[in-house]
Amino acid sequence: MNDQGAWDRPARGTSVSGLGSLEVEILTAVWDRDGNDTTTHEIHDELLAQRRVAYATVSLVLKNLVRKGLLVRDRQRGLFAYRPAVAPELVADEVLDAVVTAFYRGRVAAAAHLLGLASALDEQQLEQLRERARLLQSEASALHVTSREAKSSDAKR
Repeated sequence: MNDQGAWDRPARGTSVSGLGSLEVEILTAVWDRDGNDTTTHEIHDELLAQRRVAYATVSLVLKNLVRKGLLVRDRQRGLFAYRPAVAPELVADEVLDAVVTAFYRGRVAAAAHLLGLASALDEQQLEQLRERARLLQSEASALHVTSREAKSSDAKR
């Protein structure tokens, strides 16, 4: 898992991925600029072409994405400029892990089958998927053991 920020550990009552739909839209708009800085105004204008959204809302979401470690903010010519702090592939990987863990209890093969991916993968990709499943299973086992040890320790006190 990533140690960039709190985005990949959703709070109780939030989306499985730790990201809301507007956060994803704004992140995508920033990523689409290929690492170039962008301003709140530019992102707001882009979103307005698709739907109604308040400038203050875009500004707040950008600040939240900075707080979550997904964007970097610098002041340039009196304006805040934003750029990605995390690659889209990394975020996609973390979101997919969260979905597989939440809905498929970490069973990557079952998730791939239900998503229709298994038949579209070549042997190398299938092996990578199997390796990822083994890694997730070992992480889940380690968490289970740690949790059991903590409960045992608490019971002894």
